[in-house]
Amino acid sequence: DTGIFRLPVDRVFTMKGFGTVVTGTLMSGEVKVGDTVEILPEQRITAKIRGIQVHNEAAEKAETGQRTAVNLQGIEKTRIQRGDVLAHAGALAPSGRFDISFKYLSCAGRKLQNRALVRFHSGTSEIISRLLLIGRDEMEPGEAGYAQVFLGTPTTAVAGDRFVIRSYSPVTTIGGGKILDPLACKHKRHSDRTKSDFNLLQDGADPEKTGIIINRVGLDGITLPELVVRTGINPNRLDGILREMSSKRQVTMLNRDAVSIVSSAAYKGFQEKILSKIKAYHKKFPLQEGLLKEELRTEAGRFIDSGLFSMAISDLEKTGKIVTDKKNVRIADYAVNLDGKLMGLREETEKIYLKSGLTPPSAKELPARLKEGGDQIETVIKVMLNEGVLIKVSEGMCFHKDIVSKLRKDYRNLLQKDGKSTPASFKDMTGLSRKFIIPLMEYFDRTRLTIRVGDHRVLRERKEQ
Repeated sequence: DTGIFRLPVDRVFTMKGFGTVVTGTLMSGEVKVGDTVEILPEQRITAKIRGIQVHNEAAEKAETGQRTAVNLQGIEKTRIQRGDVLAHAGALAPSGRFDISFKYLSCAGRKLQNRALVRFHSGTSEIISRLLLIGRDEMEPGEAGYAQVFLGTPTTAVAGDRFVIRSYSPVTTIGGGKILDPLACKHKRHSDRTKSDFNLLQDGADPEKTGIIINRVGLDGITLPELVVRTGINPNRLDGILREMSSKRQVTMLNRDAVSIVSSAAYKGFQEKILSKIKAYHKKFPLQEGLLKEELRTEAGRFIDSGLFSMAISDLEKTGKIVTDKKNVRIADYAVNLDGKLMGLREETEKIYLKSGLTPPSAKELPARLKEGGDQIETVIKVMLNEGVLIKVSEGMCFHKDIVSKLRKDYRNLLQKDGKSTPASFKDMTGLSRKFIIPLMEYFDRTRLTIRVGDHRVLRERKEQ
């Protein structure tokens, strides 16, 4: 019992005074009067359970293995048919492709060819399907093997469910077996990896089966309820397996509304892809400081979950492989290298800031003071800020580090002498206008030289002793 409520419908009818009634044998889980259920495989059809009978007796709930009749409220009989499945909303997902293991009966009389057309019986459904044999092109009567079944119409199942195969014509039972993965992906039929995965899904231990499914979903991730469906393992048992895999760093747990699990191999591969994209950007645009985060997310995989992307960026930064700011990402040891004309522009810019002292030009005024290359000054300024040669005091206002260093010493001496400072005393010390005074005083607050008390500043003694 996986705990997932499933009732395959074998009959549907109406009763006067009650409405729509469906019957079936409850495969797993339990259901109670008042529950809202989903009718699958056609999604988004829901109904409320008005009443339950178990073996012709009224009951408040039905449990695994019981013959059950369910009175549904709010749905017409015509919307349900034999082969449908009742389940709690969101518990199951329709699929058109199953991975299976099966026995081809010795009485079948002839070889089973790849892509054979068959009748696939699961639950109460009969679906015309094709069998893609894994690792072979035909099967002899009496042999067992693996296949992927392509269903003519989608249906629902849980790993471990049994099925029967009958020939398309004449209609004769020719085999049966077990569903290994009810939400299977495409495979290379003759791949060693494919055959190995099928072997583990058939005979492997529960942790091995769990690992196969987690690897299959890759960076899409998978939740615990989805893993229950694709492994057939009881939720409590599966929760313990995931804890152990997480402790061994075999999986990465992404915390959201529902915890999503990603294999550590896929997560590491995603991080490597991110690093590769950033390095490629640096090579292509050597004068740019870094790559925009949103652009990086698009480059690395636009359909990747935003939480997974943020987690990968955060982990790469924690390990010292990248550096981020509000918008950009760059490799940790990357620095823009200026050469030729840009190096000359940098030297000229530094001279201007040194000569200007405490009254430097604004970002808008600077290009007019340069001989040439004003259109590239933004790149040069970014490099100088990263190098620490320039210090950004406020938006559009930068000072040379030597100028700021000298001012910091003079300001500290003033504070030690007078005990406090005001814009007026700062002006007396520097001769500056409020255009520069206020940004500089706020900068020294931010860099913890001073602290504002009312309308004046005092020295942060603990930091400056």
